[in-house]
Amino acid sequence: MVSIHTNLSSLITQRSILGSTNRLNSAIEKMSTGYKINHASDNAANYSIATNMSAQISSCNVAADNIAMGMNLVSVAQETVSQMQSRASQLHALITQARNGTYGASSINAINLEAAALVAEIDRAYNNAEYDGIGMIQKFKPEIPEDVGLSSELKPRDDGFLVNPKTYDDAVVNAMTHVKELDSFENGETYAIGDLEDLVKLRTLVNGGQTGEGSTFVMCDDIDMSSIDNWTSIGAFNTEEFKGTFDGNGHVISNLKGNSFMYQMAGTIKNLGMENVNVSGNHAGGIAGLLRGTVSNSWVIGSVQSIYNGGGGIAGKNENHGSVINKCWFKGTVSSSSVTVGGILGFANNRCQITNCFVEGDITANNAAAGGIVGSGAYIIKNCSFKGNVTSQNSVAGGIGGCHYNTISPNISNCYTEGTVSGKNGAGGIFGTVNDNSNLTITNSLSKCTVTASGGSAGGIVGRMSNNTGSNTRSITNCYSLGNVSGTSNVGGIAGYAELGSTISNCGSMGTVTGTSCVGGAIGSAVSSNANGAKTITISNINVYGEVIGESITGGFVGRTCNTKDGSTFTAINFSNCQTVEKGLPKIGGTYKYNTDTSSYEAIDYDTTTWENNIETMKQQSTKMTLQAGLDSANSSQIKFDLGFDYDLKDILTEGCTSDSAYTAIKTFINTLSQKETEFGAVANRLDSALESVQVSMDNLVSSRSTILDADMGKVSSDYLRQQILQQACATLMSTANQSPAIALQLI
Repeated sequence: MVSIHTNLSSLITQRSILGSTNRLNSAIEKMSTGYKINHASDNAANYSIATNMSAQISSCNVAADNIAMGMNLVSVAQETVSQMQSRASQLHALITQARNGTYGASSINAINLEAAALVAEIDRAYNNAEYDGIGMIQKFKPEIPEDVGLSSELKPRDDGFLVNPKTYDDAVVNAMTHVKELDSFENGETYAIGDLEDLVKLRTLVNGGQTGEGSTFVMCDDIDMSSIDNWTSIGAFNTEEFKGTFDGNGHVISNLKGNSFMYQMAGTIKNLGMENVNVSGNHAGGIAGLLRGTVSNSWVIGSVQSIYNGGGGIAGKNENHGSVINKCWFKGTVSSSSVTVGGILGFANNRCQITNCFVEGDITANNAAAGGIVGSGAYIIKNCSFKGNVTSQNSVAGGIGGCHYNTISPNISNCYTEGTVSGKNGAGGIFGTVNDNSNLTITNSLSKCTVTASGGSAGGIVGRMSNNTGSNTRSITNCYSLGNVSGTSNVGGIAGYAELGSTISNCGSMGTVTGTSCVGGAIGSAVSSNANGAKTITISNINVYGEVIGESITGGFVGRTCNTKDGSTFTAINFSNCQTVEKGLPKIGGTYKYNTDTSSYEAIDYDTTTWENNIETMKQQSTKMTLQAGLDSANSSQIKFDLGFDYDLKDILTEGCTSDSAYTAIKTFINTLSQKETEFGAVANRLDSALESVQVSMDNLVSSRSTILDADMGKVSSDYLRQQILQQACATLMSTANQSPAIALQLI
């Protein structure tokens, strides 16, 4: 049909030319971009997949850059440590040279000056190591006041004694009457002890009823006791005691086996060395079993095992108010399966004063308290140190004192600990546990111990300070903990558990604090609810620098506070001028009340604003690095490592290159550097592997995206030519179709 109004041929041709034009434009776009999918409308599913792949490829590029920068950072750290290692090798050579014994004072002085220059260069390299303004290897060190720790040095002389042990010339003593020649003692007389026969005769006379009171017994030679398999102590159990003065005069008794050298000792022992002792029995002690007198300037090397009521490296138990142990040291092991043990004194039944003493060794109790200096009791401890391991598997443990006894209060000042402290229901770097009926004072003390309490109440300084009655006081002043602390509940960088009457001031915590519940950077639990509120808990001028990790009731400063009694609020906890490092935790983990009906703690809504306003948050640069080496926030996409380390070469400067401490310091330093070089190498290998992994992932993603997006240029160009031909054909047909109305006019 010929129609004027409708030109169907033209309409069909128009649609065809429009379609071919669109397809031609699409072909041109594909040829110009190289992609077969340029819009979501081209292929919605594949466009979405390709877009996600592009984002992942972009992330891979950034991750690769991150890893490369991390490798540069580690490389700088490696180079710095390598420089320090080179200087350390020179320093080690100098110290070895100085110890040869063939150099005069001027030569030694020159060596010391060169050593000081090397130490200064090591310090410079350490302090200046940084990457893009980031300090890398410098471990943050809190400023510790000079009066914290030992107030005077505890360093034995070449003869092993802390001070000069010579009271008499040996020839003068040897000219005296020897004990083996006696049948009795005379008051005011001085007698000689030169061999084992003299010792045996002394024991015979004392155990026979002659106490030796007023008499002095002086050694003029070393004595070997290896010929006696089981020594019976001087001063029999519960019968007779030694009340005289036993002066070792700088000599050594060796190879003692059996019971303590003296059992009941109510006199004085001084200037005595005990080597290779192996003592066991009731109230076992390296020198004295039951101490009722004084031991001074003496030392013991060996092992002590106690069966009953206290065991210690110097004395097992003291029973006299006013007993003194001064300038003594012990190296070895003290152990017991059932009684309290200590490195110097096992059990202080009455107040004992222990000053200027040190212990190096392992102190172990299974079912009783263990302490680096004293296991338990009433004591005053000043200027003492412990290095080693203190362990109580089923009781309490402390780096200096394990626990108290009765109502006589422990007093600890200017003490230092280093090593590990492990207990069950209370462990502290300085002191384990104090209960309701005793005061406690700890001042100017420093702990570098790693502290662990398997059953709870672990603290960098004190594990637990209970005070249900509210009648006693506990004071921790000017003390610092640099070691890590861990436990189940009530875990704190300074104190695990503190009740009413506790005052903690001018203290700091540096290590990582880890626990399950009630975990705080300073205090695990600050509890005021069990008592009548007559006293307060005062916490002031405390700085917390370490990490805090807990599963529940965890705070950057305090884990749990309990400030109410059965819901009746009273102000009993006070904070002032405290600081904690930003950790992403609340400053206070939670506030609770104590329900006396159920004997349990219940969470309450308590306004802690006043407390928190007195706990400032401070920023601290960390040497722990986290590199984003993956495509998401999962731990598997991150590489974490710690570049930081610490060292101490001050003994080289203060003691000189000829000293044993200088040699120990440089050996420790070299070992530290070697360990860090190994760690850096391992980190570099991890980064290299991570970079390769990221590159493989990126290659796979690029290949997959290419399959989805990239156009087949041969196919696209063919389609382009086809659409061009179709468009030209459509144009010709359009011209013909547009002539149809004109044909209709010719019919008129």
